[in-house]
Amino acid sequence: MITMFVGNLFALRQRNVRRMLAYSSVAHSGYILAAFAALQGGGVAFAVQAVLIYTAAYAVMNMGAFLVIDLVGEDTKSYNGLVRTNPGVAASMALFMAALVGIPPLSGFFGKLWIIIAGAQSGSVLVYVVVGALVVNTVLSVPYYFGIIRNMILEEPTTATTRAKGNGAVRFSVYVLAVLTTLFGLLIIPLSALVGASGLV
Repeated sequence: MITMFVGNLFALRQRNVRRMLAYSSVAHSGYILAAFAALQGGGVAFAVQAVLIYTAAYAVMNMGAFLVIDLVGEDTKSYNGLVRTNPGVAASMALFMAALVGIPPLSGFFGKLWIIIAGAQSGSVLVYVVVGALVVNTVLSVPYYFGIIRNMILEEPTTATTRAKGNGAVRFSVYVLAVLTTLFGLLIIPLSALVGASGLV
């Protein structure tokens, strides 16, 4: 639980987007540990799935967000009015930020949902507390993730707002990851089946 709160509280203070995501990764590691905690009780099969699904979801949305940072910049002001100067990149970043919060039906939502279900099946009061901390920290993360979205949509472009740098391959990767973030729910069933077939559960 400590990792969740520490990561989010430090991320809230950041004006550098790369550092913000670095601190938020500490919080997300706490979310994954919540799924590991569920292994101590019942519902082990679902807990294993929760770990793998959240890890996969986080990898996709976080990688996409960091690629956007490489294209746009690290300062939060670089995202002011981005929807008007780079609508495709802005839309992708908005998807990544919303997914990191856990907005349905994006990838982060399914990752957190699986952790919550695993916790509910564990039958452990301690795990219930940890899962409750996950929910609280999800709310705590909203201001800094949605702050980026707000800047991109509501703020006017400034001299700090630049046209996205980088080659076409980076942009293409961002768009592919944005699509995967959006359609991740469709991958849940085959991923769960793969886990079952692997003998992990």
